[in-house]
Amino acid sequence: MTTRVWDQEEINTELANILDEQFGARSFVMTGAKSLQDALACTSLEIVSFQMAIEDRFGLKFATGLVDRGAIDAEWDALTGIAELSLLIAKYTLPPEPK
Repeated sequence: MTTRVWDQEEINTELANILDEQFGARSFVMTGAKSLQDALACTSLEIVSFQMAIEDRFGLKFATGLVDRGAIDAEWDALTGIAELSLLIAKYTLPPEPK
């Protein structure tokens, strides 16, 4: 399976679309959030639904349980805002920089 290559502008546009679809017109915490869920001011069920939408749109794969957790899951857990999420998506969808 080949992962589609996204540029940062496309990621930001698609991420904004997902946010609109998932949460509608809400104000998000811009600074000082302790987690992505806190930044989005959403429930645990809403954050799972949001993560699934991210998977579907960008072709990412998050763990389904404790045994299959990887680096992307640890980075997801550490997110505190949308800008960080955009960079995480780019990291796991863009090809690696040439050495």
